Amino acid sequence: MGGFFLRLHFISMFHISHSQNFIASKKLVHTIVRLAPLYSDDVVLDIGAGKGILTYELMKHCRQIIAIEQDPELCSYLQLRFGDTKNVSIPCVDFMDYVLPRFAYKVFSNIPYNHTAAIIKKLLQSTNPPVEAYLILQKEAAYKYAGSPYRAETLVSLCYKPWFDFEALHTFKKRDFNPIPKVASVLMSIKRKEQNLIPADYKIHYLDFLAYGFISNKHNMRKAYGGVFSYEQFKRLALKSGHILE
Repeated sequence: MGGFFLRLHFISMFHISHSQNFIASKKLVHTIVRLAPLYSDDVVLDIGAGKGILTYELMKHCRQIIAIEQDPELCSYLQLRFGDTKNVSIPCVDFMDYVLPRFAYKVFSNIPYNHTAAIIKKLLQSTNPPVEAYLILQKEAAYKYAGSPYRAETLVSLCYKPWFDFEALHTFKKRDFNPIPKVASVLMSIKRKEQNLIPADYKIHYLDFLAYGFISNKHNMRKAYGGVFSYEQFKRLALKSGHILE
């Protein structure tokens, strides 16, 4: 048994250095989990569970934790650690191959930064996206998705904002992770809107509209959509949105 854990230590260090930076402090995990409104009847996905530092804290608050881990050695460790825990299940699978639940669920995860775009795309573009997701992300990536008020809106932020709300809840120190990353990190919440701003039937038209404006490579909306709206229409749009027309 001792040899297994020694081998696990070296393998885990390899994966940390090449894929993911793990939270070093249980106290910090305790703090950030309490930033999310998690309840006793919630089902929560922990994507890339690693050694289960988030899983352990989440299982205290929620009905079921699904700790998804693709590395066989780490998965074996999780099964040893949580094998007798009734409200923790451990699918040993790449998240990109995992079939998302058909029922309501939430996500709380420290995802690998190099898979951020793919993971968020899978979650938000699924037929049953999470009710809420709390993801530890590189700060630049989080702000790209959140857009205003953190930075200017991006094509990515505008693609999702009619259906989801984004908010940075916590800014981490680099030394909060092991190994220490080169980039800044935040905990970002993504919540489904109670009422969509654009009906599902118009989604494809909205996305086409965005693509038209962004590929035009113009520095403001009036020039980007000059072939779509007249000057008078832009004036009315600017007045309704509270913006000054350039």
